[in-house]
Order: sequence, then structure tokens, then C-alpha cells
Amino acid sequence: MDDYKSTSSFPNENFNLEQKIETKVSKLGDKLESTLSKLRDKDDKLSEKITDMARMIGTNNQLDKLRKQLSDFETKLNAHSGNITDLKNDIITIKKDMNKKCNHGWKWFNNHCYMFRYDKLTWLQAKKECENNLAYLVKIETSTENRWIQNTMTVPESKGHTQLWTGLNDRSKRRTLCMGI
Repeated sequence: MDDYKSTSSFPNENFNLEQKIETKVSKLGDKLESTLSKLRDKDDKLSEKITDMARMIGTNNQLDKLRKQLSDFETKLNAHSGNITDLKNDIITIKKDMNKKCNHGWKWFNNHCYMFRYDKLTWLQAKKECENNLAYLVKIETSTENRWIQNTMTVPESKGHTQLWTGLNDRSKRRTLCMGI
């Protein structure tokens, strides 16, 4: 009988072993399912991060473009700042000069009276004409003065020339120097 008991317990052990294996396989399956679920969650989060990074890269590209545009604008602004300063100075000077008076036929600018004559004269004749009026040929000393002269001088069509005598000359070569405007 001892043999029988030993043989009869063997199928029982097999059953227990199968149950244990099934239980372990089931637990492993559950663990595997849980691990797969966690991996899917991590994959979703990673995909979200990749999408966010792609957006950030796009934003960085946009920022780089904006920085370039700003730099270009600053360069242009700096290039024009001298002109703006000159124009502001012109406005200040003109405002100061608005109440000044000169003799009839003369124009006031920056503490000086100017007369524009449209007669064809040599440099010496123009110089003498100025001296006869207690004046002298213009000595353009600033860009503001030069712009004012250019903007103020209007040559009548009947005179047909646009040259202006200034105080400059090259008399040592027996020629006169005319500054065209």
C-alpha cells in the first residue's frame, strides 16, 4: 500500500505543480500587461514631449527670425539717426529764425541774412556785388546750412541756370570755382 500511496500522491503533486505554474504564468501575464500599460503611458508622454520640443524648435526659429528683423531695424534706425538729428536741428534753427527780419529781398537763416541773385556774374563781380551790399559770398559751414540753401534757392525759369557762387575760389589758377546746386 505504501507504493500505492506514493503513486496516488504523484498525480496530486502534478496538479499542484500545474496550478502553481498556471498561477505564476497568470501573475507573469498580469505583470506583463501592467508593464506594457506603463510602457504605453511612457510612450504617450514621450510623444507629447517630442511634440512640445518640436513646437519649441518652431518657436525658437520664429524668435531667431524676429531677432534678425529687430537687428535689421536697429541697423536702419542707426543709419537714419544722423539724418533725424540734422532735421531736428534744422527745425530748431528755423523756429528760432522765424521771427528774425532782414532787409527786403533777403532771407533770414541761423543768424544770417541771405540774398539769392539770379544774374550771370563772374566770381569777382558776385563778390563785389556782395561787398556793395555790406555782405560777402556765402561760406557754407554746416550741412544744415547747405540743406537750407538747397531747399530755399529757387531759380526762375527765365534765368535758366542753377549755379551758385560761394566764397570758395581758386584764383591762383585764374579760374573761379562755382558750386552747383
